[in-house]
Amino acid sequence: MHRLLGMKWSLVAFVVALVLGFLSMGALGGALYYVCYPLLAPFYGNLNDWHGDWVWSAAVWAGVLWSLSFLAAGLLNLQLETQGISASWRKVAYVAVLWAGAVVVWTLLLLTQYVPPEASKRTAAMECGKGNWRYVEVSLAAVFEPAPRLIDEPRCLKSAWNSDMVAMAELAPDFNADGMDFSSGDEPREAPLDFMVEMYPETFKGLAPSEFEAASIFSSKNKNLAVHLVRLRSGRLYALLNDIM
Repeated sequence: MHRLLGMKWSLVAFVVALVLGFLSMGALGGALYYVCYPLLAPFYGNLNDWHGDWVWSAAVWAGVLWSLSFLAAGLLNLQLETQGISASWRKVAYVAVLWAGAVVVWTLLLLTQYVPPEASKRTAAMECGKGNWRYVEVSLAAVFEPAPRLIDEPRCLKSAWNSDMVAMAELAPDFNADGMDFSSGDEPREAPLDFMVEMYPETFKGLAPSEFEAASIFSSKNKNLAVHLVRLRSGRLYALLNDIM
């Protein structure tokens, strides 16, 4: 009990840091990474360059687990106090333990979860299945009235390190897309057009972006959904769907 009373402020700090680790949604963990930046950056680079679902979960866990450092620092402070160490040196040791705790936590998380940026961008074709086929149909219906008709099975692409999926399907030629604002495919736009070669290699492999047009629209019902229409010079029309955050 005496030890607990002697550590009361460390216990309070532990609870506050634990709560902030959850409520900050990764902000505390992200800040802690930059505290460790001189040691970790040469191996893992800038946090802003990381991609994938693992980044957010690692940042949250970093903040939560780091809270334990206050308990370790509090115990060390009590031990040094019994040895007659001055308050100024105990403060230095306390801060050092907090910093070391951040380094240890982030090192363990990165050793077990880190995915290099180049690897996180890798994608793999996957079977859309009936569920994802329905996802494509419902998504198109949320954007267009009436919904366009598909003339083949949707094709899907998914990163091995990210839950977001990209889907694509060819639309019936009778779909009227005249109201869409088409522009050349080589113009800058927020659309995963590079994935089209992997999904429809028989159509887009070797095809220059200037040889097709694209137009984008966002669902008024689902703010996280983007639909991109891709129109070839031959008149063939494709729909490319992706989640946006």
